[in-house]
Amino acid sequence: MTTIQLSAHTYDLLAWRARQTNRAPDALADEVLHREFQPIHPYIEFQTSRWGDRAVVKGAGTPVNVVVDYVRLGLAPEKFAEEVHPALLPACVYDALSYYYDHRSEIDREIAENTEEVHRLQLAARMRSEEDYQKITGRQG
Repeated sequence: MTTIQLSAHTYDLLAWRARQTNRAPDALADEVLHREFQPIHPYIEFQTSRWGDRAVVKGAGTPVNVVVDYVRLGLAPEKFAEEVHPALLPACVYDALSYYYDHRSEIDREIAENTEEVHRLQLAARMRSEEDYQKITGRQG
């Protein structure tokens, strides 16, 4: 193993992110540097949010899980590029699908966490009362 030196500030950021994702700082640094210098998926980049990194189509910000959902519904990749997101090249859509097959469990988890049912349950848990939930949604919790 070879070592590198980081500024204290950069190491603190790395250590913080590693704790957020339950990984060792060394493993996270290796993954980030590998991803940056040897992109296997040239049309995929990562957006960081408070929930962690998310794979999106580079330059468009379209999450990979959204592309996968459309294709699962029967839309051909070319049609997604043509009808849903005309600014995307078909190669971008195919790279998103390739990324999905390389990271299936991660993307399937994102898809499962972004269903209407999950969002309703999260909203119900945040509401102070059943009455507040009904006012906002028009539904029983």
